[in-house]
Amino acid sequence: MSDITFEISESEYDQKLLVKFDYDEDIVEKIKQLPWEDVHYGYHKPDDKESELYGYVDEECWFLDYNNDAIEIFENVVGITIPTDLPSEDSNQDAITGTDSVTLTAERNTQFRVEPQTEDIINCLESALSTSDQVLFDKGSGTAPLGLLDRAENTLADEGYNVTTTWKNKETETLLGSKWRFEGEFKEYQRQAAATTIENTGGIITLPEGEERIVTALRILFEIDQQALIITHDSGALERWREHIETTIEISPGVISENSCFERKITVATLSQLVDQRKDILNNTYNAVIFDKCHKMEENQLIQKIGNEVDPYYRIGISTNPWDELPSEKLTIEGVIRGVSYEADRVKMDENSEKTTAAKNRTPGEIGTGSPKPDKPTSNEPRQSQKQHTLSRFNES
Repeated sequence: MSDITFEISESEYDQKLLVKFDYDEDIVEKIKQLPWEDVHYGYHKPDDKESELYGYVDEECWFLDYNNDAIEIFENVVGITIPTDLPSEDSNQDAITGTDSVTLTAERNTQFRVEPQTEDIINCLESALSTSDQVLFDKGSGTAPLGLLDRAENTLADEGYNVTTTWKNKETETLLGSKWRFEGEFKEYQRQAAATTIENTGGIITLPEGEERIVTALRILFEIDQQALIITHDSGALERWREHIETTIEISPGVISENSCFERKITVATLSQLVDQRKDILNNTYNAVIFDKCHKMEENQLIQKIGNEVDPYYRIGISTNPWDELPSEKLTIEGVIRGVSYEADRVKMDENSEKTTAAKNRTPGEIGTGSPKPDKPTSNEPRQSQKQHTLSRFNES
């Protein structure tokens, strides 16, 4: 049997185990018996861009996933023991017996994948990303709804894993071309809510009931300049959004309801009508989707259904209830939208005074508790970016 050397290699996506040896037909045939879906083996080909990521130099250099499950399968099928003290391209790389590295990759705008998919990692995420009646983590593919990416990252970090997150989302050039025509006062907390949500590429905003939530959402659309689908719960809300869109950003929107069905750069739709007829009526490319009153738990399955079928870059939820006071089923909605990006204090209006209470741009540790932000968010808390988008178009007319 040929001498075999092993080496750990870093790719754009994850770690791979390189298996190098002079050509040996017996070894090659055994490697080909490995279950590809479990170890993702392969070998270098001159025209194979995937294998070129690992720097292979000849066809006798094979590769497979570098995780405990793949190594165990290799040793059982090929009959060769893999050393635990392997060299790597990075001398500081954690050994497989120490702190493991995990990569979370947003493969598209609706889901992310975890690698490696060891039993411990799978069980950890399955427990963290589940509701009382639904498991939101797919063990077979190692994927989960994109909105739960932050929770997955925090959960794994709390378990001691070294987590790397890779985004592959791309904005499309479906520009909106709106104008800002709002004549009222755009309050500071609305500005903060818009800026934070843009920086996070979406998330749930908790604001008081009233037109301010609609104006804040339209400010976001004006800033990102992307075509959008706005999903409401009833015809009354749809009509209010339609009126504000026309007067606030000078766009005549499309409408999808029981009585109308046409699309434009911004389209306002009722959730029930959209779910019933989506495949027949949605033809536009929407790079932003806004879910109005996403706190309505009784419709969380409908929100999940439509949210998993559209593929926007920005996913925004508007809630008029404190998010941390809602039942566990909110995880289903977070899977579609992401966690809380901004939560405002209730604005207390005094008819005889222009004073209002200050709204907070809250960090995860402050939501609903008033406590300082912890050094590291817990797995049950949505992570929030500390950077803020500058509303660069604020003075444009």
